[in-house]
Amino acid sequence: MARADAETLIKKYGKGGVIKILPESEDMCKLFTYVDQSGRAGEDYNISVQVQREGGVTYNRDGAMFALNAAISALSKRATIGVAELAMRGNISYAEIEQSKRGGAIVDALEEKMANLGWSINFYRELQTLYGPGTASTATGSLGTINAIVSGADLSAPIVANITRATWNQQMWLNMSGHLVDIYAADLVTSIATGVTVSAPSDSTNRITLTKAGSAVLPVAGQVLMLSGSIAKTGYGIQSLLENTGTMHGISASTYPGVWKAVSHAVGGPLSIASLREAGTKLWRKGLTNGATVKVPGEAFTDLGNEVDANNTSEGDKASREVGVDRIKIRTPAGVFKVEPYAYMKQGIAMVFGNDAECIRTGSGEPRFDISGIIKGLELPVPDYAGHEYRVYGQSAPLIKKPAHCAILTGLLNTTDTSPS
Repeated sequence: MARADAETLIKKYGKGGVIKILPESEDMCKLFTYVDQSGRAGEDYNISVQVQREGGVTYNRDGAMFALNAAISALSKRATIGVAELAMRGNISYAEIEQSKRGGAIVDALEEKMANLGWSINFYRELQTLYGPGTASTATGSLGTINAIVSGADLSAPIVANITRATWNQQMWLNMSGHLVDIYAADLVTSIATGVTVSAPSDSTNRITLTKAGSAVLPVAGQVLMLSGSIAKTGYGIQSLLENTGTMHGISASTYPGVWKAVSHAVGGPLSIASLREAGTKLWRKGLTNGATVKVPGEAFTDLGNEVDANNTSEGDKASREVGVDRIKIRTPAGVFKVEPYAYMKQGIAMVFGNDAECIRTGSGEPRFDISGIIKGLELPVPDYAGHEYRVYGQSAPLIKKPAHCAILTGLLNTTDTSPS
């Protein structure tokens, strides 16, 4: 369900409608443009990637009829992106429906339920797109890493855990409160606990509470938190695509780093003009010349903005920088980088997407309340209970057609980061 659809439902309530205060963003799904199923073969989306140029060259200088060297043909590989499904359900009782109508309520309960489902599935679509663990039994992405256990003997106690500075994102955990995660070992294969409830996210200490009734499991530092039930059932998230050094979608980044491996640039401190230009130089060497969009955590955007403000005050090179409320433009060898804060970016990383990298999402459809126009409404009576269930469903997975024109910036240490304590 598109954001516009959800907003349409809310506008019917008028100014006194449901108040939404949780931070939300669909920036990554907007950047990764959705494409429909044209070009798909069966369940998968396939593209052809040229990984090698023609190389059968021969040199000569005497004007004689000379022998030609063997041809070295251009080589293309097929990248195959599997289907990643996402479904959400929500229940509502007969009483809620009746009372909202007869009591003169501003908000119709049914419309509120559908609007909430629309907002919520868009949030999970965003997280799946960004941090999805992929299609294999070994995960390649996670929501965060446990730094330490603060209190609690086991998950039933419950456990209070700190998340590492680098993998913490406050806005994401605020939206996850009351929802479920799975805990995996650092090997990203071994399941420690599933269906664990998240609550009480901290706004200053990178801290969350983890609860599972009857569980004797005690998580430890280094274990990671996953979207519940997502292992081997999502597409590879964008962080995984940018960090890939092996084979993904059927093409090896180690064999063809010039086209299938993103740039990794260690910042090791606050995000700066210099670090962006250094990353831009690496991308320029791989052929990027027309600029990029850079998504950064808000903390990094603050540091960069402060540096740009200071330089604009003390230096005359204002033409190389442009500052706005929500963007900063930096000139680099790879073109102009447009830097933007992104709500769900972990504190320790930032992502660079070349303007020609062709970042897309593919599948059979965005989240919606019907299935291909055949099943309407996805409204079902709840058997043996006085209520109805509504469902929303979609399919999408991210793909970067030119990962070599993208980068991941690591080791950000931002001045306003929150830290575990």
